[in-house]
Amino acid sequence: MSEYRVEYDKNGVRWNIKDRKDGIEVQLEKENPLLEKIEVPSQLADKPVIALSEKSFYNNMSVKEIRLSDTIMEIGEAAFLNCPCLEKVSIPQNINKLPKWCFAYCRKLKEVEGLDQIIIFESYSFYKAFAAAELVLEQEIEFIGHYAFSECSIEKLYIGHIIHAGKMGFARCHNLQEVYFSNFAKAVPAYFFFACENLEKVSLNFVTAIGEYAFGKCRHLKNLKFPASLEKIGINSLFENQMESVIIPEKYNMVFYGEKAAKFIIRPTLTITLKYNEKEWKDEKKEIYYGEKIDDLPLLETTCKEIIGWYENPIQEQLSDEFLEFLVLKFGTWVKKLYETTLQPYNFEKPIYSDLLLYAKWRIKENESEKWFEAKKLCD
Repeated sequence: MSEYRVEYDKNGVRWNIKDRKDGIEVQLEKENPLLEKIEVPSQLADKPVIALSEKSFYNNMSVKEIRLSDTIMEIGEAAFLNCPCLEKVSIPQNINKLPKWCFAYCRKLKEVEGLDQIIIFESYSFYKAFAAAELVLEQEIEFIGHYAFSECSIEKLYIGHIIHAGKMGFARCHNLQEVYFSNFAKAVPAYFFFACENLEKVSLNFVTAIGEYAFGKCRHLKNLKFPASLEKIGINSLFENQMESVIIPEKYNMVFYGEKAAKFIIRPTLTITLKYNEKEWKDEKKEIYYGEKIDDLPLLETTCKEIIGWYENPIQEQLSDEFLEFLVLKFGTWVKKLYETTLQPYNFEKPIYSDLLLYAKWRIKENESEKWFEAKKLCD
């Protein structure tokens, strides 16, 4: 392969070019005057431009917009590294991979046309680079490398299914406030949002796995609902967070994560358990808890004021009118309201009363001659 030589395009821009088998690769000549907009030509020296060399625009202090020709099939490592004024780039339709350090330190970069066709983001590809308020990556992504978008300045992220990922993909994105996973997203990789200290809202949708430390040190993340689709929760996925509410599907009680069994804790202020049959009520038990209690959330290395279990499809049974009247006389009208709610699918995000949340379920004994009614009244 020959060495670089200089060639001028039709706009008088100087390029270093090198012959390749099917065309040439190019690199912006350092001796060019300060340019704010650059169009990479489709042809130079009567040959098609098929690639950008490594560090093609490295350390360019003036360019704001770069348009790449559709003939380009490959982008070299660190092609746009440290272009502090770069705001807009168009990526050719033939490109589906961004190499290491591709746009790193492009702190003003706000628009990348063709980003929705990229399926491989190698390590550090947008490290400290993206400044757009919103980033949409809802395509199926084959790979996101270590620190690929770490410390970028986005505020809102929409993301799809990720097949493979390195650690710290969006770590320390201090402006990030909201994350929404698409219907097709399956996993939150390990350390993916580690130390995103201003992250407040996360919608996991149908995610099936959350990696270790995935949301660790997200200090403003106070509320999180784990979806019923979830099959695996990584150890320390909420590391050092101070959660206020975590909602966990009850079917995961005692499911093993790693080498330990998870035991989900519910913080009640009033618990009522009644054992009964059709003719007689007995074995009444009432437990009252006072004050706020901060419980550890097992295996997540965090604390939580309230941990609530929920059903996706609870089994519902009917109470006799006589027994319902007994409950109301014994414990108050809130029990009837609770019972009416248990006949509907559970929704803990819409409390029955404005000042409390209710948790209830039927427990059916094996011989079916006895039934257990358990109600927990959780005060805010």
